[in-house]
Amino acid sequence: MNIKVINKVELSVIVTVYNAENYLKECLNSILKQTIQNIEIVCVNDGSTDNSKNIIEEYILQNNKIKLINHEKNMGPAAAKQTGILHAAGKYIAFVDSDDYLINDKIFEIGVNKLNTKNIDIFSFSMHGGGIAATLKEFIRKPKILKINGSNIILKSETIMWNKIYKAEQIKQIKLDNDIKYDDITFWFKFCIKFLPKIYNSRIPAYYSRVNINSVTHNENNNIHMVYAVKKLLEIAEENQHINIIQPICDILNGVNYIIYNRIKNINLKNEYKKGIQEIVHHRLLGINSIDSLLSINIYIFFLSDDKLEEKFINDSKKQVLVWKIKREIKRLIMEIKV
Repeated sequence: MNIKVINKVELSVIVTVYNAENYLKECLNSILKQTIQNIEIVCVNDGSTDNSKNIIEEYILQNNKIKLINHEKNMGPAAAKQTGILHAAGKYIAFVDSDDYLINDKIFEIGVNKLNTKNIDIFSFSMHGGGIAATLKEFIRKPKILKINGSNIILKSETIMWNKIYKAEQIKQIKLDNDIKYDDITFWFKFCIKFLPKIYNSRIPAYYSRVNINSVTHNENNNIHMVYAVKKLLEIAEENQHINIIQPICDILNGVNYIIYNRIKNINLKNEYKKGIQEIVHHRLLGINSIDSLLSINIYIFFLSDDKLEEKFINDSKKQVLVWKIKREIKRLIMEIKV
């Protein structure tokens, strides 16, 4: 009697596709070259109007590891990822954007092995790309195990989804926000709040991210969506006040908002963006009694509309500078004494 052995899917790789015919083959080929055996590729065609669907169907004829789910119309990246998660059969889940590709054939095998053998929730790796020319050896560093506690959500890991392998049982509990374009950010905050994950950061360069001028972060018409994303984060913070996530929200504002503001050429969008940031800064969770000097001076110079709050921040900053100068002087004197 012959018994058919059914191999369970170890890893589901979700590829969301929208008009990606120029890059899709390179993306799929890089995933198929992975050394891990029990893998499936879940392609979600998000209403593409080019040849993307036909390309996927051609690949399916040659490889039974690939499956295709079609959206009749374009529903957006978050909805496409949510569909992929829903249809994923693997124990673990990873993401690859359809215009990107993997540059390390063993990264998924390494990641799944770490997830199976170590007490961790997420395996992460590094990006290699964006026009940066370098060898892999130049970027390889020692791995780190990081523990998220709420306040270090941004400091400990990037908010992007595609540089990580997740436990399916965890990620399937998180609903992505389809009403904002920076869905990666709100997803990551929700995930970290719910699970306070332990992350194995391999720091292995494994993912080539293409610079796409039409992407969310490079299209000025989408920049206002960063404001919507931060407002959504403040809603999440209000719903989860048992965990302090104000610091990472301020980290996002400090690191991104003025850069994006400067990119906007359309005057109406620029004014809407500035007004949105002012509303965020005056949110009750970011008020004068809550944040002290977590926000950078740029926020206050360019976006603040409250003189008292600005004065408090400047005074606090002067105190910090004074403390820094005193510490520097003490260090200098100690060095002189040693000499």
